[in-house]
Amino acid sequence: YHDAFVETLKKNDTYTLKLAKYHEYTDAYTDSRGKTIYRGEQDLSPYGVSIDDIPSLRAQADGKADIYPSYTFNKNLHDFFDGFITEAQLRHNDFYASKFQEAIAVENFSTFHLPLLCGNLPTEPNEVLIYDYIAESLIYWELFSGEIKDLQGMTLTDNPSGFSMKVSGILKSGYAQYKDSSRYSYGFRSEYLDSLQSIYCFPEMIASIADDTEYLSVSRSGLNRIGYYIENPEDESDLPWYLTQDFPNTGIKKAKIISELPDCDITPNPYTGDGFNRVSYGVIVSKKQLKKILGNDVELTDEFLEELMTNYRFELGNRVYSMGDVSFWFGADYYIYGITDEDTYEDGALRVYITNPENDMFFYTPSGTFDGLYLSLSDNWNTNSEVLRNFELSVRATNFYEQNPDYDVTGYTNYSPAGILMRSADFYLKNVRDFAKNIILYVAIVAVLGIIFFTVNTIKKNTYKIGVLKTLGARNIDVTVIFGLETLFLSVVAFLISIGVSIFLMKGINYNFTKNIDPSLVFFSIGALDFLVTFLLSVTASVIAALAPLVKLYFTSPISIVKSNNRK
Repeated sequence: YHDAFVETLKKNDTYTLKLAKYHEYTDAYTDSRGKTIYRGEQDLSPYGVSIDDIPSLRAQADGKADIYPSYTFNKNLHDFFDGFITEAQLRHNDFYASKFQEAIAVENFSTFHLPLLCGNLPTEPNEVLIYDYIAESLIYWELFSGEIKDLQGMTLTDNPSGFSMKVSGILKSGYAQYKDSSRYSYGFRSEYLDSLQSIYCFPEMIASIADDTEYLSVSRSGLNRIGYYIENPEDESDLPWYLTQDFPNTGIKKAKIISELPDCDITPNPYTGDGFNRVSYGVIVSKKQLKKILGNDVELTDEFLEELMTNYRFELGNRVYSMGDVSFWFGADYYIYGITDEDTYEDGALRVYITNPENDMFFYTPSGTFDGLYLSLSDNWNTNSEVLRNFELSVRATNFYEQNPDYDVTGYTNYSPAGILMRSADFYLKNVRDFAKNIILYVAIVAVLGIIFFTVNTIKKNTYKIGVLKTLGARNIDVTVIFGLETLFLSVVAFLISIGVSIFLMKGINYNFTKNIDPSLVFFSIGALDFLVTFLLSVTASVIAALAPLVKLYFTSPISIVKSNNRK
C-alpha cells in the first residue's frame, strides 16, 4: 500500500493531503455459540482535527513537511460576476463546479509545490491560487468570457459585500479526466472534484473571509407554492396564475440575516404573530424585488400580495452536491414575513428576519470557520515517503486483534480521495500481492534451477577444455573468471528479460484496477530495491552453481582431468 500510494501521489503531482483523526481499537463480542470474537474498529473523521493539533502534527512529520489549516469559504462562482447559475442548469450537470468550498492558508509559498498551469505564486495578501477546474467552470457557466489563462491577474469582487481577491495563478489538476462521466466511479470522482473547489491564500486573506459576514451567498432561491390542493384539476386553468405556478429561480444571489425589523412600512403576513402555526420569522421582500422575480407586468394589488404571502414560501439554500439527476442541498423554506415599499433594498439581497439566529439559522456554516488540516509535502519523494509512513493507517490481519484485545490507539492519517480508496481496497490487494509474490517466487525458483542445471551441464561439457587450460598454466582463478563471466552474462540477460515481463504484468494489473477510476492510481508496484534483491539472488545462485562443479576440478591435476575425459 505505502509504495503504491507514494507512486500515485508522485504520478499525479499531489503535494497536499487532507488529514483525518482516527481511533483504532479492538472490539469484542460473543456470538450465538458463546465464543468471543475479536475484530478491529476504525473511526475516521476529517472533522476530528483541531487547529491546536498543528504543532504536534509538524513534529510527527519530523519537520520535513508543513501543515496548512483550511477554512470554509462559502462563495458561489456567480457571486463575482453579473451572470447567474440557475437550478435547472445545475440539475442537468454534475461535473462543473458552481461554488468555492474552502480556503487553505499558506504561510510560506516558497515551500508550496503544487504545479501551476499558468501565473505565479501569491506575493500579496489579497492574491490567491485557484484550480483549472474552477477556471473552466466559470467559462462553462458563461460567467467569464475568455480563456483560462485570461483569469491570471484578474481581481474578483463580490457584490454587494465588497470582498475581493486577485487570482495570481491557476493550479494544474487532473479534472479533465472526468469529462466522460459514464466511465468513472461517481464516489471517487465526487471526492476528487470537491477537493479542487479550494483557494490557496495567505493567512491575512482568511481574516478578510471571516469578516465578510453581512451577506450570505445563495445558490438556490425559489419561490414555491405551499402544498395547495385542488379538488377539480380540470378547473385549474380558471385559477389565478399565482395558485398554479412555481418560480424555481428568483435570480437572488444574496441573503442578509436581520434580527430587527427595518425602519420602513411593511405589509405584514396575515398570519404574523406568536402561537401555533403563526409566522414569527421569514423573508421580508420589497415590491421591486417581486417585480424582478415575477415580471414587471404583474400588478401588486393588496389581494395579490395577501395570496402570495398566504400560499408561497421562499426556498433558500446553498448547493452541496449532485448524484445523477438528484441534487442535495443545505437550505430551508421561509414564509414571507412581510412586503415593503418597492424602492427599498437596492442591493438586491433578500432580508431574512430571524429573531434567534443561533437556533433558526439556515443552511450556512459561516465563512472563515475552521474546517480541517492539510499535510504539505516537499519536492523530494524519498523524504515524502518517510513522512507519509508517519501518517499511515494500516489494514491489519484479523488475528492481530485477537492477540491484542486491549489495543486502543488514536492518531492522524491522510484523507485524500486516492488514499481513502486505496486504503479501503488494501485488504483485498494484500491478497493479490501475496498471490503475485508467490507466483514470482515459484518462477524465480524455476529460473534459478534452470541456471544451475545449465551451468553444471556447461562445465561438464567443457571439462576437457578446463584440463587443457590448466595444463597450459591457467590458474584456478583464471578458470573461474572465464566460466563465471559466461554465467554472469546469462544471469544479467535473464534478469533484463524478467524486468520487461514484470513491468508488463504490473501495468496490466494496474490497468485492470484503475480503468474505471482516475486520476491514475497505482495499486501494485515493485520498487528498485525489489529488483535489486532479485538480481543479487539470481547472481548468487548462478555463482554457486558455477563454483560447485569447479571446486572438484580445482583439486584435480590437469593430466587427470584430461585423461578422465573422453575427448583426448
